[in-house]
Amino acid sequence: MSDIDAAIQLDVSKAITSAFQNRSVSECISLFDNLEKALLEMPQIDAEGFQLKEWQSGGMYCRQITIPEGCLLTGRIYKRDHIEIMISGDISIVSAEGVSKRYKGQNTIEAKAGKRQAGYAHKETVWMTINLCPDKAEPDERLDYTSVLTYKELNNYDYSKFLEEESLTEEEITGIVNTEDIIDMPKEFNHIYKDYSDIDGEGLFSKKSIARGDIICPVRIGNNRTIAGRYTNHSATGNAKPCFIDGEFVYIACCDISSNSEITSNYRLALEVRRAEGDL
Repeated sequence: MSDIDAAIQLDVSKAITSAFQNRSVSECISLFDNLEKALLEMPQIDAEGFQLKEWQSGGMYCRQITIPEGCLLTGRIYKRDHIEIMISGDISIVSAEGVSKRYKGQNTIEAKAGKRQAGYAHKETVWMTINLCPDKAEPDERLDYTSVLTYKELNNYDYSKFLEEESLTEEEITGIVNTEDIIDMPKEFNHIYKDYSDIDGEGLFSKKSIARGDIICPVRIGNNRTIAGRYTNHSATGNAKPCFIDGEFVYIACCDISSNSEITSNYRLALEVRRAEGDL
């Protein structure tokens, strides 16, 4: 490799990595979407170019690709925890959380559900993912069983999974949510508002940025809900953690939240917290 080629690789890697640094998760997700749109307008490498190999055995689906040197790519969003194995190569990876790392040689990685990554291959890299997948799944169904292309698809999948876990129907959830017990938000939280949501109907937002660990707002006051208890949408990767502080049910930011970004929470956590508190 020439010094010029090496410099180009380094600059591309640094540019991608630095673009995601010091940003909130919602901003990183938006950057990922923009990056993916830009990449789709460029010449594409097909399955043959990636030397795609697939195996299905014992309820597991293994997918291996060879990423050519100089290739920049974004990955799919996985529905379940899984294992990733880098067999060989040299690649810089940045996640939707803004975390970047350079991997060389052989690596085994415990990957979590909801994970999304972009990568730049400094050298040819062989990458393998191992996911749960029923043996009866047809070859063209395996990838969609393990992963999705957008966070909206991930949320829809995880919301349906939540309803199944709790033996609830969509009609029952609607009946629980659409009640007339809404109370005004305290004045110190007047930056919290409801607006159109890309997830579903209306959602919860903040006019100002919120730092990780800060109280976002109360969810309930006494026996009444605030708009947070009414309009917060479910997300598998929610940015609001429900908890009780001095007997008050509130949301805490579990990551930095940029202004006018939607505030979301995993409904499972709300039920766990309320059951532990004896509030259900």
